[in-house]
Amino acid sequence: MATFNKKISVIIPTLNEEKNIPELVERLHTALSKKGFTYELIFIDDNSKDKTVEVIKKAAQNYPIQVFTKQGKKGKAYSISEGIALAQHHHIGIIDADLQYPPEDMAEMALKLEGSDVVVAKRSHYQASKTRKLLSRSFKYVFGKVIFSLPHDIQAGMKVFKKEVIETIEFKPVSGWTFDLEFLHRASHAGYKIIDHPITFEKRREGESKVKFLSSSAEIGM
Repeated sequence: MATFNKKISVIIPTLNEEKNIPELVERLHTALSKKGFTYELIFIDDNSKDKTVEVIKKAAQNYPIQVFTKQGKKGKAYSISEGIALAQHHHIGIIDADLQYPPEDMAEMALKLEGSDVVVAKRSHYQASKTRKLLSRSFKYVFGKVIFSLPHDIQAGMKVFKKEVIETIEFKPVSGWTFDLEFLHRASHAGYKIIDHPITFEKRREGESKVKFLSSSAEIGM
């Protein structure tokens, strides 16, 4: 039986997240190191106007970090795609930089790849407004379960997967917010095993949200 590969490239798209970077890096480092992972953090910055890049470069003095300025179109999906192209390790993780997804769960999710191909964060405890919760649940029901038969959190910004998945499905985003749903649909259609990992989705503490929920949902749906 082959030994499980404990190497992971974590892709982190950023846009004006200077206040969240130090804590994010420290929590990812602690979690991944504790579980014995060799890791690299790849930040793709979408031309931040604050000190995000400067803060990341400072952290890179102490951790295995690379930071790149976005070369292509504006939008999170394009940032993720550029980051994946730079990944060196067998496993790939994706997480938002706003600390709403728990960095500690990255290692636990990666370990679950020993028996699966894709692990998706499932926001079991969702700390958000009632309106956003309703819109999110409605979107997941219509586009996830009804149209694409995906019993997963199709909007989750945290997931891990084997590099061969993205190489096989050859997925390229067509707009700034269309990575998650189409990636899961293509992976499922190709026969890859997708499982969930329950998490608590926290409220943003620092900075401003980049998601315009109604417009981004419409974009994904189209």
